[in-house]
Amino acid sequence: MRTALITDPTHPAAEAIAKRLREDGYTVYEGGDFTTAQGAGEAFSRTGAVDALIISGHEEYRGLISQGDANAIARAGNANIMAAFHAARQYGLPMMQQGRGSVIFLTSPHSMKPTCANAAYSVSQGALAMMMKELALYYGHYGIRVNSVSLGAMKEEEEMFFSELAGGEYDAETKIPLSRRATGEDAAGAVSFLLSEDAAFVNGDTLSVDGGHFYYYFDRPYSDKKGATLA
Repeated sequence: MRTALITDPTHPAAEAIAKRLREDGYTVYEGGDFTTAQGAGEAFSRTGAVDALIISGHEEYRGLISQGDANAIARAGNANIMAAFHAARQYGLPMMQQGRGSVIFLTSPHSMKPTCANAAYSVSQGALAMMMKELALYYGHYGIRVNSVSLGAMKEEEEMFFSELAGGEYDAETKIPLSRRATGEDAAGAVSFLLSEDAAFVNGDTLSVDGGHFYYYFDRPYSDKKGATLA
């Protein structure tokens, strides 16, 4: 029986990911305090070694850099970056000994694209994106694959990405070519693929599951939705 751990069950995609992994034959564990080495060790004593580690650093502390809220940056760093570090180390060492395993970071397009609303979150996401690459380089020599799923904004995150500077709601139908937000099922499918043998030679990569979020042009839709007419 294969086993998997999702570090943050409060992530809005966690439930769907857990469901899909169970359908794929995994025993799924969820949660733990990974902000310290002690907490990660306590989680490990509960779960033991796992075949798949899903790191979902999703804590956010709103605050604009212009407001000088350094504490928000520090809190997001501790909750997201340190938790990822301790989880990856605690569970990665047994994977190294076994010569197999997979680590997946559940991240955000805001590892590359600023939010204009939630600087602490986007800064921590950028750090997680690089941590994934560092781990892929190191763990890869031991047969462990490390990748990321960059999941677009979900309905549950609407308030999280509301920008007081932009002065408007997150207009998914305009700004996402596929005209909707991401769902937990979208994340679950991507995670399932990256854990499968179909992705056996994928390491250190980011699978973007965002509906083409980066490809909008200002606020103009590209179709009148009546056919192939382009604006």
